[in-house]
Amino acid sequence: MTDRVTTRREEIDGLDSFVTIMSEIGSAHHRMDYADVLTGFLPKVQESHQSNFDGRHSPDGSAWPALSKTTVAKKGHDVPLVEFLRLKPSVLELAHPDHVGGVSSRGFLFGTSVEYGFFNNFGTAKIPQREFIGLPVPLVDDLAGVVADHEVDGLKLR
Repeated sequence: MTDRVTTRREEIDGLDSFVTIMSEIGSAHHRMDYADVLTGFLPKVQESHQSNFDGRHSPDGSAWPALSKTTVAKKGHDVPLVEFLRLKPSVLELAHPDHVGGVSSRGFLFGTSVEYGFFNNFGTAKIPQREFIGLPVPLVDDLAGVVADHEVDGLKLR
């Protein structure tokens, strides 16, 4: 079964008519609710962040710096960002007490409130950057496409 779309023909007889039509489109855009689309996209965001931790790489695919020999000797292993088993679950598990996130009609938030997460994600003078939060460009493009399709569908007359 195909989706039927009703069309409407508008006569633009001057700038005022054009402004009215554009205003209607703008109003429809401002009423648009993206919550369902964004909620449906969250599993891809979680998969991407799981990949960052599992592959020890930033969202752009660049490898995290290895732990120093001193740090490896102190920890007894060479896996970054796993001490206390708190940071990774706080990012990946939506119900985790340290997870920061949510979806609204206009966007979503995804991250962690673990106090040392910021320093590792962005780096400091003493801590090398190991970016684990962020979206790779292909995923951003995918999200833009999903949102654009939703926008267009929402602006169609039915």
